[in-house]
Amino acid sequence: MTDTTAPGPETTHSGVSRKAVVDAALKCFRQLGPHKTSMSDIAREAGISRKTLYRMFEDRPALVNQVLFQLLRGMGSKSAGAVAKYSDVKEALIEGSIENIRIAQEEELFQAIILNETSTQMEHFLVQGNDAVRAEIVKIWAPVFERGRAEGTLRNDLSDERLAEIIQNVHSLVLMRKDETESAQRAFLEDLLWAALTNQSGS
Repeated sequence: MTDTTAPGPETTHSGVSRKAVVDAALKCFRQLGPHKTSMSDIAREAGISRKTLYRMFEDRPALVNQVLFQLLRGMGSKSAGAVAKYSDVKEALIEGSIENIRIAQEEELFQAIILNETSTQMEHFLVQGNDAVRAEIVKIWAPVFERGRAEGTLRNDLSDERLAEIIQNVHSLVLMRKDETESAQRAFLEDLLWAALTNQSGS
């Protein structure tokens, strides 16, 4: 995934914003499917010309990156709510991770766009990451990191960004494993994620 902050005007002369174009692209992807959606379809839905569209987004990958990032932020809001339910650090990391993984698995459009536009599976796409994606993950987990450090549970030698990177990579591994049961996911997360992030391997 390339930088999600590709240069381009925020609005056209007619007042159409980059956000409106991204929304138009999302609508087209939902209605037509990513593989059948052309840049002309997106321009038409946004009420602008293809020429204007390419002034706002230099190419299709630049627009697709913004679409994926918008979907990720929506998933992030759900994920943050799931994590916030748990006051216990271990429960937040393990049970919150299971819910995060379920949210990712249920976002079929996100998976379809990645497969069509990058020819990779979601888990491979996520493990590549970028700074913008990592920042969203930090937002989700920052309260848990703070609580865990205050309790002496989480390792103090790891920055928020590094903790988020480990969580991101372990979640991707769980998605690759395609465990069918939550108990299998829970065991894997306890053995790998909990052990990697904490000063102890037990409860």
